[in-house]
Amino acid sequence: MATKEVKKHVGAVHIKGSLTFLQRKIANVLLANAYDDLLTEEKYRIRIRDLAEVAGFDSNNYAFLKSALRSLTKLSVEWNVLDEEGQPEWGIATFLAGAKISRGICTYSYSPFLREKFYNPEIYARINLGIQREFSSGHALALYENCVRFRGVRTTGWIELQQWRDLLGIEDGQHTSFKYFNRDVLKPAIREINSTSDILLRVEFRKEKRRIVALNFHIRDNPQLSLKLDEQPRNARYTVMKDGGKELRRRIPSPLFDRLLSFGLSEAQVSNIIDKYSVEQITGNLDYIEAQLEAGKEIKNIPGYTLK
Repeated sequence: MATKEVKKHVGAVHIKGSLTFLQRKIANVLLANAYDDLLTEEKYRIRIRDLAEVAGFDSNNYAFLKSALRSLTKLSVEWNVLDEEGQPEWGIATFLAGAKISRGICTYSYSPFLREKFYNPEIYARINLGIQREFSSGHALALYENCVRFRGVRTTGWIELQQWRDLLGIEDGQHTSFKYFNRDVLKPAIREINSTSDILLRVEFRKEKRRIVALNFHIRDNPQLSLKLDEQPRNARYTVMKDGGKELRRRIPSPLFDRLLSFGLSEAQVSNIIDKYSVEQITGNLDYIEAQLEAGKEIKNIPGYTLK
């Protein structure tokens, strides 16, 4: 079975807001699950177990899921495109119109405006959920989403630095110096995209009075993608998911395993951590460490600090 892709409207990709890594992944999985029925149905259903498997969180952690859904119902999606007659069209809506959880099922809906935009996007990015599972950083996933739609023209064009900060979810007061923004956000995100995704990025900087004011990402296909997809993922599991009335057995790697590895831990250490602690506790600790690094805290031994 081919890896599922979701078409994501440029307005949905270009969101100014602070989504956590897992919240961003949940948003993509929900859209992929609903895509085929966007024009014919008003509500969509997905088993929490399946959502958790693909997005990478503990299916018993209802508090986390509720928090993610709550965030998505408050997140504004804005688009500015040309209509069928070539006239400008502007619109805004929340990402999710509503959601509920009952008996292990998540039921959710989109506004009529977004259902149309998501299904027939004038400009869209193809977000590959198989590739999404390979990311261990929210900044890398956000940068990937905002670059992959330009792969046809091979460049994002010049976009102001502040807009890139917004697109990557950098809050006011974080990484105010470009030196640290480049070191702690851009460079790690580019390295991760180039090593795990289907595109390769190269960034170009525009200066005004010795200050970086805009970025332009050059994009090309990653020729090593097929080799990466053939590799056996670490800590892989199998889950049975419904698809058109048929049951399909799908191999799903653990994003949490790879995320822990990215903190410099060994595979043995990662396996021990996953066996001893809940996904919620592990994710919370990793988010805390990342927040400290983003705030400029100097951690000399990241693996040791992570274990502690």
